[in-house]
Amino acid sequence: MRTFKSKFGYFITDFINEKRGNGFSYEFEEYMLKRFDSFIVEHDFDDGNLSRTLVLEWAIQTPTESINYRNRRVSLTRQFGYYLLSLGKQAYIPMWMASESISVPYIPSKSEIEEIYQSVDSYKLRHVTARYPQIELSVLFRLYYCCGLRLAESCYLKREHVDLEQGVLHIMHSKGDKDRLVPMAQDLTNLCRKYDQWMQARFPCDLWFFPRIDGKAPIQKTTVDRMFADIWKNTKASKMASKAPGVHSLRHAFVIEKMNTWMKEGISEAMLPYLSVYLGHSRISETYYYYHIKKSIFEVIREKDGASATIIPKVVEYEQ
Repeated sequence: MRTFKSKFGYFITDFINEKRGNGFSYEFEEYMLKRFDSFIVEHDFDDGNLSRTLVLEWAIQTPTESINYRNRRVSLTRQFGYYLLSLGKQAYIPMWMASESISVPYIPSKSEIEEIYQSVDSYKLRHVTARYPQIELSVLFRLYYCCGLRLAESCYLKREHVDLEQGVLHIMHSKGDKDRLVPMAQDLTNLCRKYDQWMQARFPCDLWFFPRIDGKAPIQKTTVDRMFADIWKNTKASKMASKAPGVHSLRHAFVIEKMNTWMKEGISEAMLPYLSVYLGHSRISETYYYYHIKKSIFEVIREKDGASATIIPKVVEYEQ
C-alpha cells in the first residue's frame, strides 16, 4: 500500500481497503489516488475538505491526456466523495462528464491471429519489465482469444479460481461487479495444467495465476499492453495493417469467430444469450457491439443469404 501524505490519507487508505475487501484489485485506482493525494499537498488544498474548488482544479484536462482518461480521474474522485458522505463528512460530488466517441478497434483476421501467436511463442524478452517465463505469456495471451476475457480478468486471475480439474475459470468481481464461470476447451485446459506445474516447480505463487516477476502482485495491465504492442510489431501483418490492435481486440475477434462459426453451422440465435453470459454481458446488445463489420462477416452473410439472388435482379447491359 502506498503512503498518503494529505489529511485525507487515512480515509484514502480505508477507502482502498474497503474496495479490496469487496474483491476489487484497485491497483490502478491506488496509483491514481496517490496522484490525487500529491496534488492536494502540492497545490495547497490540504485542509481536509473535498471542496468544489479542489475537485474542479483536479478535473482540468492536462495537455497530455485524453478526455476519457481525465474522466476516469474525476470518476474516482466522485466515488471517494460518496465514501466521505457515507461517513457523515462534507464532500463535493462532481457531475458526470461526456466521454469521447469510441472508435472501432482494429480486429485481426484469422491469419493475423496465427501470426500473433507465433510471435507470442517466440517473443524475445528484451525489456526489464518483461522478464516473464515464456509459457506464462503463451497461456496469458491465449486466454484473451480462446475465452474472450477482458484485459483485467486475466491479469487479476487468482490461482484458487482456476479449476484445472474441470477446466473452468471462476471470474470474480469483474465489470459491473459480476461473477461468472468460463469453461475452457480441453487443449487450453491441458496447456494451463502444464503451465501451473511449471510455475509451481520453478516460481511458486499460491495467490496469482499470472504473478508479477517478484510474485507479490499480479502482472500489471500496463505491462501486458506494452508486451502485446511489441508482439504485434514483430508480425509481418503489422507492416501492412492500417492500425494496431490492442489486447482487447482479441476479445472482439473471439466473438466474431464464434458467431461466424454458428452461422456457418446453422446454429440458432438462441445460443446468443449463452454467449452474452460467457462474456459477462448484462444485455445481448452489448454482445452485438463486438460483432463489427468486417470482410469475414460479409462472406458468411453471402454464403447463408439465399434470398438476395431472387429479390435483387441481375444487372444487365441496357438494351438500345
